[in-house]
Parts: sequence; C-alpha cells; structure tokens
Amino acid sequence: MPGYQIEEFEAFMGIPFAQPPVGPLRLKNPVPAEPWEGVLDAGMAKDSCLQRSYFAKEWSLMGVEDCLYLNVYRPKKRDDENLPVMVYIHGGGFFSGSAHPLASGPEYLMDTGKVVVVTVSYRLGPFGFLSTGDEHMPGNFGFKDQRLALQWVQQHIATFGGDPKMVTILGHSAGGISTHLHMLSPNSKGLFKNSMSLTGTMFLPATKILRDPLSQARRLGKEMSIDQAESLSSQDLAKALREVCPKKLILSLDSLKVWDNMPHVTSFPVVEAPSPDAFLTEDPLEAHRAGRINQVPWLLSMSSRAGEGSLLIMRAFINPKLRAEFNENFLEHMALLLNLPEGTPVQTVSEILAAYDFKGESLNNETMLKLAEISGDFNFYYPIYETISSYLPYANLEENPLSMYIFEFFGLRSINTILSGSTDDFGLGAVHMDDAIHTVHFPIAVEDFPKDSEDAKVVQRMSLLMTNFAKTGRGPLAMIQLRMLQLLLLGQLLAGPGPFCTALATVDQLTVCPSSVGCLKGTYLHGYQSERFEAFMGIPYALPPVGDLRFSNPKGMPKLLGLYNASAPRMDCIQKNYLLPTPVIYGEEDCLYLNVYRPEVRKPALPVMVYIHGGGFFSGSAGPGITGPEYFMDSGEVILVTVAYRLGPFGFLSTQDAVMSGNFGLKDQNLALRWVQRNIRFFGGDPQQVTIFGQSAGGVCAHMHLLSPRSQGLFHRVISMSGTANVPFAIAEEPLEQARLLAEFAEVPDARNLSTVKLTKALRGINATKLLNAGDGLKYWDVDHMTNFRPVVERGLEGDAFLHEHPKDILAQGNPTSIPLLLGTVPGEGAVRVVNILGNEALRQSFNSKFDELLQELIEFPASFSRERREKMLDLLVKVYFQGQHELNEQSVQGFMNLISDRGFKQPLYNTIRKNVCHPPSPVYVYSFNYRGPLSYASAYTAANVARKYGVVHCDDLLYLFRSPLLFPDFERNSTEAKVIHSFVDYFVHFARFGKPRNSESLTPCSMEVLQSRPDGICDYHEFANAADPYKGCEVHVASEFQTDRVHLWSHMLSEKSNCS
Repeated sequence: MPGYQIEEFEAFMGIPFAQPPVGPLRLKNPVPAEPWEGVLDAGMAKDSCLQRSYFAKEWSLMGVEDCLYLNVYRPKKRDDENLPVMVYIHGGGFFSGSAHPLASGPEYLMDTGKVVVVTVSYRLGPFGFLSTGDEHMPGNFGFKDQRLALQWVQQHIATFGGDPKMVTILGHSAGGISTHLHMLSPNSKGLFKNSMSLTGTMFLPATKILRDPLSQARRLGKEMSIDQAESLSSQDLAKALREVCPKKLILSLDSLKVWDNMPHVTSFPVVEAPSPDAFLTEDPLEAHRAGRINQVPWLLSMSSRAGEGSLLIMRAFINPKLRAEFNENFLEHMALLLNLPEGTPVQTVSEILAAYDFKGESLNNETMLKLAEISGDFNFYYPIYETISSYLPYANLEENPLSMYIFEFFGLRSINTILSGSTDDFGLGAVHMDDAIHTVHFPIAVEDFPKDSEDAKVVQRMSLLMTNFAKTGRGPLAMIQLRMLQLLLLGQLLAGPGPFCTALATVDQLTVCPSSVGCLKGTYLHGYQSERFEAFMGIPYALPPVGDLRFSNPKGMPKLLGLYNASAPRMDCIQKNYLLPTPVIYGEEDCLYLNVYRPEVRKPALPVMVYIHGGGFFSGSAGPGITGPEYFMDSGEVILVTVAYRLGPFGFLSTQDAVMSGNFGLKDQNLALRWVQRNIRFFGGDPQQVTIFGQSAGGVCAHMHLLSPRSQGLFHRVISMSGTANVPFAIAEEPLEQARLLAEFAEVPDARNLSTVKLTKALRGINATKLLNAGDGLKYWDVDHMTNFRPVVERGLEGDAFLHEHPKDILAQGNPTSIPLLLGTVPGEGAVRVVNILGNEALRQSFNSKFDELLQELIEFPASFSRERREKMLDLLVKVYFQGQHELNEQSVQGFMNLISDRGFKQPLYNTIRKNVCHPPSPVYVYSFNYRGPLSYASAYTAANVARKYGVVHCDDLLYLFRSPLLFPDFERNSTEAKVIHSFVDYFVHFARFGKPRNSESLTPCSMEVLQSRPDGICDYHEFANAADPYKGCEVHVASEFQTDRVHLWSHMLSEKSNCS
C-alpha cells in the first residue's frame, strides 16, 4: 500500500482470527479460526462489523456479521530485529466504527518505519455486548474478540517481523475504554506491554456497567416481537436472539433511546461469573480504585473541554427541529447530555448549571459553547481526572510511567465538520477524536491533508509520539505548548473540573481556584498575637527539577489535578548547610514549591510581599519552621509568599554556555514571581502591589531582580536586607572551571576534558548527596569559601538569560526604573563567618597558622591583583583592623568582625546607595537594625549561647520578622521583644503599602549632594535601637553615622569608583 508521505508499506488484510460469529456462534464467546490450506489472499480488507451509527445524520446500517478479521501492516524495509507492535482498537461508542483501512488507515504510523501495526475488528452493538447475565449469553463478546486478536498477535506476529514482547494496545474513545478494560481484565494480562487510552477510559459516564443485562435483553426481545420474551428462560431467550434477523436485531437498539440518539451508548460491559473465558468478573471501577489493575506504561489523552463535549451536543445544535425539541424539555435533555444517573431531579441539573454561572434554559448560538464546556467536564475531563487521581496513590510510576497529552490543534479538517456539516469551529477548538484523524488515516470521511500543511506536521509529530511510546513506554518529557497553527499541546497534566472545585470554593474559604493552577485546599495556622490565619503551603510552581531537568531552566507547572492538598509545607531544597557548626545534608531535589499566607479577615486586593530566603546560595528554607509567617499575618495588611529555590550546585552550577547556563535558583525565583503575577489575585492579593524582599543571599537576589531585565514588571518595591548585588560573593568568576573541579571530586571520569554537553550529562547522573559532598573539595580551608556556588554572568546567551552583565556594571550604568529600594543592615554583618572561627579554639589556631594566606582568601581580592599588590593591601588592612598584628586574638575580635563586615556588606551597601542616587528618580531608603535582644543568630553559628557576646549580628533582624520555631524559642506575647516585632514588621508593611518606610518624612531625601556633604556618614536612615525604657521595646531614630573612611579605603584598594562617573 502507498504511504502518506513516504514510500510503500506491506499490508496483510482480512486475516481471520476467529470463526465467523454467525448462526449458533452469534452472541457467544469467539472461537479461534481454523487453520486454512494453501495461501490466503490477504490483499483486500473485509467488511466492517454490522452496525448502526447514531453519530451519522441518517443512522445508516452497514457491515456484516461475519467480521472477525484483522489487518497487519509492516514497513517494506526492515532490519533483522523484530519491531514493536501497535494493536489499534477503533472507537465508535461500541455501536459503530471499523478496522478497515478507509476508517483506520495505518499510513501515518507506517511513515515512521518503526512499527508493525495491527487493526482489529470486533463485534458491535447487540452482537458484541448483549447479555443475559449468565452462561447462556455471558456478554462482553466485543472485548473477548479483541482479546482473542491479542492472543493471535502473541502467537503469530513474529512471522510478520513484529516483537510479541513489545506489544502496545491503543485506541481512541471506545477504543481507549477498551484498552483500559484490558488492563483491568486478569485474562488479558501478559498480552501487551504498553497501553494507550486516548480520549476515553472506563470512568466515562456514558460507558457504565450494565447491572441488569437480562432486562435489556428481554426488552429488545419484546421490541422484535419474540414470543414471551419477558418470561422466557435465559437459555431460550438467547436461542431466540441467535435466530432473529440481524437487521431486526440492530434496529431494536432504537427502542433504548430516550430522545433522538440519547443516551448515545446503549451497549455496555457486564460483570460475569468467574470462568476461564470471563472478561470482567468484578466492577472495573472498583478494581481500578483498589489497584487491581495490570500496571503497564500508560498514555492518556484528551482534546479541549468544549471540543470533547461538543460530540454529544452538536447534532441537536445544528438541526433546527432537534434544537427546538431539546429546548422544550431543556433540563431533562441536559441530564441525558451529561449522562447523569437515571432519575436525577431537574433541580440538580439547574444547580449544576448555576455552578457554571449559566443563564437561561436554552441551547442556542450564545449558549452552545458554554454547554459544550459543561458537557466536556462531565463526560470527559472529570472522568479522566478521576481515572488519574484514583490510580496515582498506588501506581508504580518509576517502572510504569503515566503520561498524558491534551490535543488542542485545530487544523484544516476536523471531526466537527462531519458532525456539523460545517467548516466553522464554533469556537470549540479541537474536538473529540481530532487527535485520532491525525494519528490514523480516515479517508472515507476526512479528505487527505495536503502534504505541506500544518496538519501534515501534526500527523508527523503524533506518529512519532505514538511510535516512541510503543518503543519506550514513555510519553513526552516536557510540555510543548503549540496551539492552532503551531502543531499541538503535549504533556500538559489534567486540571480539575470547574464546577466541582468552583462550587466548593464558594462555600469553603480554604479552597482557592486560580484559573492557571487548579484548586487548592489550604488550612488554618495559629497566629502569634492574632487567633489564626489561612495558609496554602507546598504549592508547586515548577516541574520537579530532577532527571533531565536538573541543571536546566525551570519549567512552569501545568495545571494541578483536582483539589490539591496545600495544607502542609514541602521539604526544603536539598542542601549542605555550612552555616551550622557541623554541616549536614537534608532536603530534596523536588523542591520548587511556594507558600501563600493571608489573613482570615482581610480587605480586598492586599499588597503582596514575596520573601526570598538567605543562606549563601547553598542553604535556607521557605518553610514555616524557619520562615514563619505569623508576625506578618498579625498585621492583617498583606499577603505573604515564601519561595523555595534550588541551592548549591543544583541552583548555581554553570558551564558558562547554553548547555548549563546557571542562575537556576534566580530563574526559579523569577518563575515564582511570574506565578504570583498570574495567580495572587485569587488569594486576595494585588499583583500591582508586589514587594520582593530578602536577607543576605536573599537580599542579593532581590537586588539582582531589580537589575535583571527578565524580572522587570514582576514587582513594584524591593527590600534588600544585609546583601546587595555587588557583594564579593555575588558572582562566580570561573564557573566552568568550578564545574570541572566538582565533577572530578564527584569521580566523573576525564572530567577535565569532557565537552560541556557530556560534562552536564555526567553531573546529572550523580547522586545528589554525592554531588553535595563533592563540593567539600572546593573548600580551601574548613568551610571556606562558604559560598562556592554563585550566580554567573550569562554573556552571549539570549532568551532565558537572567544576567547579561556583571551587577557592578549594571549599577554603574544606573537603575532606569523608579522602583523604591529599601536597604537594611546590622552592625555585626561579618559575624556570619567570624563567630564560628572565634568561638572554636582549634579553628582559631589553624587560622593563625596561615593567617596571611587565609585572610587573603576570606577577603577575596580580585583575581587580577598581582601577588605584590595583594601583600601590600593585606599589610594595610592588618594595620587598620588588627593593630598591625598578623593574628586573631582577644584584642582583634572587633577588628576582624569589622573587616569582614566592611568587605562583605558595608562597602557594597555604600556603593549601592551612591550608584542609586546618581540616577534619579530611584528612591532609596536605609535602615540599621541595632536592637539587641535576648536571642541572637550568633548562637546558631556556634551552637553555644553567645547571644550577647557579639552584639547585633547578621540575621538578627530576622528574629523580629519571622518566627523560627526550629531554631529559637518563642518570645512571650507581652514581652519587650513582642513590641519590637510589631514595630519592625509595621515598618516593612508600610513600605510594601506605600513604597516608603513609616516616618520617611523625617528623613532628608538621599542625594549625591547629601552624601558628599557627609564625609563621616551617609544619607539619613532609620536606626532601630534599644529604648531607654526597656518596656517600650525599641526606639526608631534618624541617624546618618557610617564608617565612611573605611568604605573609601576599600573602594580605593579595589579600584572601585564611588562617584557617578
């Protein structure tokens, strides 16, 4: 036979796999075909099985009873190795359809040259599914025909060059339901390796288990005037049905219709008594929910919501007479359309329509699309969601992946054209079975696609998707969103159905349904001073960055399944925390989640604060155990979002090219900010009032978002606490060299010489814990540098690059935005590293033994500095900070603290202020948190109670913004510290609301003139200090003092200009 795009293939058609099911074999289990003598002429397909198509305009009759034949197609050019086999089971509601090449043509799949294709006929309508519910006419004959064909394939397909161990069963609509049932039937186990249930599973309400098949058989017998049909024994009734005229039997199905062709499906599976030939011996839905299913790699699919639903509504819509009849009893007919249980009150139908905000009781041009969407939800989207959600709890997805695609391409041809007789898509998009006509050739009803058309490209993509699944058992790895004239939508996970979640959301405050996310079920958490607030935790905003997605830019999370449980936080991103006295590894790679917190009683459109945690780019947590939202929620004035992002090598490793571009942690944050813009309004937040804030590395990140073009428009205010984008630990200067070194320490062979492609592939294959431990090899002493994995400048990379230039260069060019910036600091910033060294005598001695060498490393002089220059600068610094003594001792404690504070934080802060005021109108504000309380992060750095020894240190301001029950005990609710919390949080909230701190009018606006007029200070800032009366908590003073002389010293040594040129 000729292919579609490519050369000929070989066809063997009309091969009998069962004896003709006629006469005494009608309405009986199939009997294998007898061997034939000589050579069978397999050059022509056989007629379809006898049927009456209720989808057709005239309900025409066609086909024959003697129809149990199959067709085998194979490539003309084949290797010696047997090919995967694809057995196609046609759809048609179990009452119509055909395996004939005019209806189930193999041309598209044959063009790939990768598979052997088998198409199977099976009995339809009463011939395939009538039953007396006992051994005299057990039913399920159509499914048993399919099973016998699969057994034939196992016995004979190797003769045709097919591999019987690589059989994939697939089908659309009723064919998809069939493949699902074969997974559930114990007697089909072992007959296939993979399954595709395309646009249909047994959960579709149109296909149900017939509970009383004998009553249906008697009813049809009576319709055909079989004498005493209502009282005959099942044996005699079966005998009579076998003798009735086949045309009369097929026409008797009309009597089962309630109105026009509804219900659409009247031939159903049945549960049989156990026997060797039984197909179903228990309710398949119960078996599915209980996990009694043959788990194999499984591919599911759907088309658009309205497109799926239009299958059942289009006939009534296009026919004026039928439309008028439909509208006369609108609610009753809607119950039929939605396949609601028999006897459903019309009031229930009205409530369902109301959940969709449907107005009126009429099918017309204005309402058809909405009714099609409702029909799509009830008849396809929700059932397939239920299929997945009930399968996932027990599924072994590692061995048997579950994949899915949603087909949304509307091209030159559509099934809707057949149903409606019009080329108009009516706004439906891709309809039920549109993916089928791009997978199997359907020339009897659909004109061929031009070979240079977009449809032809879709055919090619679909064929490759199907044949690759048959070969590997795996669907597409990532979502490829290509709509309309750009191929098709692949890999998107199913979203929960609208009315079910939406109706729930109207009565349950803890259910939120962002349109692009799905429905989320939150929980209540107890406040600090207030009673409770609402929390939605562990919301995935990106696909898990694992496997091939490790070291890749984050991919947005498709819509979630049904009602997602957002009542508990997820694990932190996997990390080795060098901030702890004893670094430990914890967390998971699958960690790209965020948390949303909101007051229980709130005003509409609250400002939104998005917090980016610190931790040196290698550690930290967005979870409530460390970043507790209680203090902000007590204000009742904001929505708080905390974001997890990849850390350490997972977030910041780079090969300095497009293979592993780096900045993944920053790109995670960017994606989370985009999520906020799309979805926060559903939580009561205002996407036009977003403040991003972070501390330490989180402050660096927040500042970098201000500088990155990729993040423009995603926020409206920035707070950078104890960290700016120009700190010395902000940028990795030689990321490729670092990646090779890490690979060597992780025992990657020949890591030094691998291409970046092979290097990245090797690193993706390394165990996460091993990779983190390999990072120890990058340390030059103890845990230093603490921050090995850093952001990078993505020079020469377009598209998704986060930083095209060094932050210092961007700052020098000026900030073109008018976004308000609040910068924060504490006196003892350097404590983050100093305290651990000073508090450990062995470490102090070790440091002193190599004082000059280690101090130079801590300082991080630019790589361009010569050895002589380094030594000269070091001598100057020792003179200024260590009274000329090249050692750490009790007299130099404060000097050491000041040196690390100045180099790592204060000088970058000062330069940020100066660069910011060079280019108005960018308002910049500063605070210094000097309040000294009973708790301090200094104790966390040393595991000893040194809270008051080192003053206010790096991170101490966090104690008054976020509750951290995993690290510190709670402050008493009537304590002085509680007053500090209220004051400090209010300061931040006021900035989020108005773009300026509270009492900003007390500050002289910052400008270059002000800075230049203060040789010993900076612009006015707010200083939070201990109140003279301890019961008052803290006092907020206006101050301007700053160690400007030391800052200028550093700028001079580093050759960094602090003016506007």
